Amino acid sequence: MTISRIAAIAASISLVSLVTGAVFAQTPAPSPSPTPTPSPTPKGGAPAPPARPPQPPTNKPKPYAEVITKEAKTDDGIIKTHQIDDKVYFEIPKAVYDKPILWVTTFSRIQTGRMPFGLEVQDRVVTWERRGDKVLLRSTDYTMRSKTDDGTRQSLDLLNLQPILMVFNVAANGPADSAVIDATPILTTDVNEFSPKRALGVVRLDSARTFIETVKSFPTNVELNVLATYADANSNSVSAVLHHSLVALPEKPMKPRLEDSRVGFFSTGFNEFGGDKNRVEETVYINRFRLEKKDPTAVLSEPVKPITWYIAPEVPKKWHPYVKAGVEAWNEAFEAAGFKNAVVCKDPPTKEQEPDFDVDDARYSVIRWLPSEILNAYGPSLVDPRSGEILSASPKFFHNILKLQELWYFTQASPNDPRAQKLPLATDVIGPLLQYVVTHEIGHCLGFPHNKKASSSVPVRLLRDPEWTKKWGTEASVMDYGRFNYVAQPTDGVTNLIPKIGPYDVFATEWGYKPLPGDDPESEKAELDTIAQRQVSNPMLRFGHGEETRESQGDPGQRSEDLGSDPLEATPLGLKNIDRVLQYIVAATTKPGEDYQYLSEMFGNLVGQRQDELSNVAALVGGFTQTDDHYQQGGAEVYTPIPAGKQKQAVAFLMANAFNTPKNMLRPDILARIESSGATDRVLQSQVSLLIGLLSESRAKRMVDQELLYKGKQPIYTLTELMNDTRKGIWSELVTPQNVAIDAYRRGLQRQYVQALGARLTTSASEMRPLARLSLMDTQVAIKAALPKTTDRATKAHLLDCNQMIQQMLYPNKG
Repeated sequence: MTISRIAAIAASISLVSLVTGAVFAQTPAPSPSPTPTPSPTPKGGAPAPPARPPQPPTNKPKPYAEVITKEAKTDDGIIKTHQIDDKVYFEIPKAVYDKPILWVTTFSRIQTGRMPFGLEVQDRVVTWERRGDKVLLRSTDYTMRSKTDDGTRQSLDLLNLQPILMVFNVAANGPADSAVIDATPILTTDVNEFSPKRALGVVRLDSARTFIETVKSFPTNVELNVLATYADANSNSVSAVLHHSLVALPEKPMKPRLEDSRVGFFSTGFNEFGGDKNRVEETVYINRFRLEKKDPTAVLSEPVKPITWYIAPEVPKKWHPYVKAGVEAWNEAFEAAGFKNAVVCKDPPTKEQEPDFDVDDARYSVIRWLPSEILNAYGPSLVDPRSGEILSASPKFFHNILKLQELWYFTQASPNDPRAQKLPLATDVIGPLLQYVVTHEIGHCLGFPHNKKASSSVPVRLLRDPEWTKKWGTEASVMDYGRFNYVAQPTDGVTNLIPKIGPYDVFATEWGYKPLPGDDPESEKAELDTIAQRQVSNPMLRFGHGEETRESQGDPGQRSEDLGSDPLEATPLGLKNIDRVLQYIVAATTKPGEDYQYLSEMFGNLVGQRQDELSNVAALVGGFTQTDDHYQQGGAEVYTPIPAGKQKQAVAFLMANAFNTPKNMLRPDILARIESSGATDRVLQSQVSLLIGLLSESRAKRMVDQELLYKGKQPIYTLTELMNDTRKGIWSELVTPQNVAIDAYRRGLQRQYVQALGARLTTSASEMRPLARLSLMDTQVAIKAALPKTTDRATKAHLLDCNQMIQQMLYPNKG
């Protein structure tokens, strides 16, 4: 699988195991006939003939007028709907048979305390199939396809049977061979493929408390609301309004575009059989909106149909300008693809303008605002699995995304923005932060995944340059997780500290959305390759999935929460800013008459920021640089080790800054206000986390591989050196000529070091195990040599305890 293959959260068409039609069939199996009871013989006459056994119902179609009565509330559209009392009938025209329909189920309303992560429930492609006096609803799968019309296509039919989700009796025949069915059962029973049980944490649906509320039909879709009530494992009632959208896929699929690992897009893949290669091919299309020029001959043209987002009514009015600006910021990038005003954001139409507009209608892309404590936002999309066309994409913003931005901006950027040195942040400060989040999530909606390489492609000097940051923000792509500018110093004069549309975003939009000649995706490959090769000379155009793929997890340039091309240059600057924040954190987070809850929370966030910045340095150790050049384009190697000198320098930096007692963080004016005890553990645990990560099994394996591949060809920082340098740094007090004294923080860290290495003796099968044993033996020797030099009782007790721990780890079977 190529490294750019990634599935969008709501773009995938989920698959389930085959479900036979009988399981969810509308027509029940006939009950067994009872044994006939002999009729009594009438007096004075011959015996009566035996009673006729009960006959099973015929379920033949009835006359149209007997089913669709005058009481029906009828709505005409792609499927004519009729609502009669508590039933809903679908009148399915012949033209809809066997045509792909995207069935999307979402939450429209939900009861307090049951908010799942997001509103999506299920989505899948289905077809309606007429079979005599029955109509079948079948799930459709596009993950296996054939390139040719030879026997391969026939063999695929044998293995690609489409499961039956439900069977309906034809209640009546309508005009032009249309079929009228009672669609109520699929809406009021618990069909697994459309069920929200997992999202709600419930176990069963109560059909007696489930009602169809609204039904609307349009030229290309049907929209329904169902008030459903479930019971959870404790028999508690859980109600939700489910919205079902049945949307016809485009009659003509969009011309797809083949993915390229060098440019990041969410994608839709399938296995293709019957090609020229002697294997099954995985074909992957990028996910993107259909965008066509009004004037195909113009270099820059308005689109025939712009990509439009509506702001849902629940979005607070004061945020509308920032939301609109965040969406339309992408127009700059689309100009590189030849489109002017490609992206539009507007308020929804009024009832007078468009009476049938509904924010739950799957045809529309709508920005939603969810009342939840979740510190997040996300940008899902609905995709045509045949071509990768994004049909709609409705980003969701949880209300507490504002709190998350406040936490980050105060922690990272307040030394350079005096307005942020007092909380809560004013609207004119937090508004642009929301705008940044909107731009990021709209990027996901447009098909772009995270680009974790973008922040590390920017030299640190540019992050301190007022002109560069004013134009580009803090990183080469708004789709990275670099966040706000924690590198710039107050004397630099940098005023824009927030990410913006960057060089990579412009490049990727051109690559993905530029109209190209040709009838099939193969015809575009040459020009797309030419565009992609710009990366060779411009590192700001590079893409990387980072921690989200196994292949990239050892690249220190593909991390979250990092800025700058060199962590050893960026992190010292960031740590200086953390020291500045500590000077005013109490005043910023407190008010007369209020408690210190926000101080505690913000201090914890500051500890986390410090750990993130130090972790960026630790990532250099045993790391590599991944450069996704294709064959004979750019460099010869995809993976190259971080230079040995850089790795050794990183370890020395950590010993001096991460593992020494962080006295600047241990401030009584802060910690004494947070809690009576335990507050200092936050700092210690961050140190322990860094230490365990430095000695991790995955890092050890990478270092062993680098030694095997490159020793003798270039300098290599070996695992043996790392273990030796770490031991000396963690136990540096032991080489003191006299009066050895170790403070409580360092004692706690040293105990954790012993325990971490001890665990490697029993859990590791790699080179880490013998080196861990040797490090413990060397530590024990150093402890024994230091004991006579200490007069501090706490230090002496600690050394004796560690010596005993090591002894038991090395020789567990000795008495």
